[in-house]
Amino acid sequence: MTDTNKFSPPDFAILLLAALMLVAFLFMPWMHLHINGTSISTTGARFLLDQPVVDFERDLFVDLFSETIGAQTLVSNIEQVVADPNLVLIAGILALLFGLWALADSTTRELAAIVTAGAGILGLIYFMTFFANNRHNAVDVIGFMGMGFWLALLASIGLILQVFIPRNHATPTQRVRFAVQTIQQNRMLILVLILLILLPHMIGWYTNSSPFPIQRGRTNPTFIASGLSADWMLTFIQVFVLAIFVMSYNLMFGFTGVISFGHAMFFGIGAYTMGLLWEYTDIGSNEGLLVGLLVTLVICGVTGFLIGLVSLRLRGVYFAIFTLAIAEAVFIFIESWQLTKGDDGFSISQGGIPDWLDPTRSRLNLYYVALFVFVFSFLFIRRLVNSPTGAVFKAIRENEERAKAIGFNTLTYKLLAISVSSMLAGIAGMLYAIETKKLGPEQFGVGYTVNALLMTIIGGVGTFTGPVIGSGSLHIANTVFRDDETAIGSFVIGENWELITGVIFIVVVLVFPYGIVGTWHQFKAWLMRRAPDEPDPQPTPQEIIRHNIE
Repeated sequence: MTDTNKFSPPDFAILLLAALMLVAFLFMPWMHLHINGTSISTTGARFLLDQPVVDFERDLFVDLFSETIGAQTLVSNIEQVVADPNLVLIAGILALLFGLWALADSTTRELAAIVTAGAGILGLIYFMTFFANNRHNAVDVIGFMGMGFWLALLASIGLILQVFIPRNHATPTQRVRFAVQTIQQNRMLILVLILLILLPHMIGWYTNSSPFPIQRGRTNPTFIASGLSADWMLTFIQVFVLAIFVMSYNLMFGFTGVISFGHAMFFGIGAYTMGLLWEYTDIGSNEGLLVGLLVTLVICGVTGFLIGLVSLRLRGVYFAIFTLAIAEAVFIFIESWQLTKGDDGFSISQGGIPDWLDPTRSRLNLYYVALFVFVFSFLFIRRLVNSPTGAVFKAIRENEERAKAIGFNTLTYKLLAISVSSMLAGIAGMLYAIETKKLGPEQFGVGYTVNALLMTIIGGVGTFTGPVIGSGSLHIANTVFRDDETAIGSFVIGENWELITGVIFIVVVLVFPYGIVGTWHQFKAWLMRRAPDEPDPQPTPQEIIRHNIE
């Protein structure tokens, strides 16, 4: 869209691609099997309505996959496939909403494309994993996919391409150059994302384990997620949750300069909101997920805004102490509230969490959902910080008085930073509740905030990838070493892991005060200063003659 408020083709393209994705999902076949003269054609609408696969179709599935897996395990996987493409439906709805937003503000086109294409691609990938893991034959897998699958894939790719289309009327060559430049600038992030998408299946292939659960029993089936693939999926789900929480803290502390010791309160609000809705209301599991998301965003956003409005006149350590006092008051209230079972907390009962998100029944689903939310949060924060609003955030961090002198209402911008940071922390708490199914008042404790602060400092304050590296490295190291019985003399690593973590933090603060990412950036800058300057190119004889003639 140009400055003359005329809609450009890329803005309309998002709406058209969103409509194509929805039509492909609802009305076109997603699976088409032709076995012994019998055809099966299943649309996305049937998956959405959660209609079971009829008996003769079950028999065909059993015949089809009997070479590689048992029929009993297969039937459970068929039930699991019923809900798989729902991410694509969500992607289509998001595409419509964000597409309409992009018509009003063309600067949101990249955000619209990233959000919707990400959801669509994840839904498509997961839909194929069932067949890929059970047949191990790419030709067979491709043959199963119906026209709806391919059209949804085409729409998702088209949405991704919207990111690389400049908002002005550029030539095709300029657009290609812009796309290549964008990919080059983000090549490491793209490679990491591809690795994370494939990680459960790579671990499963390497360790001869499956990311899918094993069913026990037919009448009242139970599902067991076992094997290294399932274990590492759980670890990385926890990493994604921690990374979202730490990134939200870094938005407030690292980019705006507002330090808080009560940030875990919003994490706990998100977790308890989901748990209480599923445990104590009659709302269905899927409806509870949507209602919980909306309620969490509202409560966290409003609470963060009110706390900031009351206390942001305070600065530095005084604001930090005030937030700590509020968080401790909420912690004491939750600890004594009978509805939340006080200090013991409560568990989300079976059937509360939707089957397609249950960490035992559908851990691969939860992995991809957590990955999507993590990627969305990362891109959202990067977009926000690199916007004019983000420039004001950083100006407040460096010198608030100077920002005021320029004419910015710093209180408004700090309230915005706190509110957005609080909502992201609440979303992390929601994912935590789904992943653990066990909630307690410790989620509101100052320990969670201190951990976020330490992970931010170790990774790099005021950087985009620092909180991710800090939270990921510390949590993976904690998972690997906390139960390690390796001993150096009488010193057992597992028993003293918290002491080791404290030493790591002290070393980082003293030796690498800018964190891992900040130190790396300084090292690269030092190398560039050390590199010899390239001599100016000498003019050719033709250029000398042309210059003399002119």
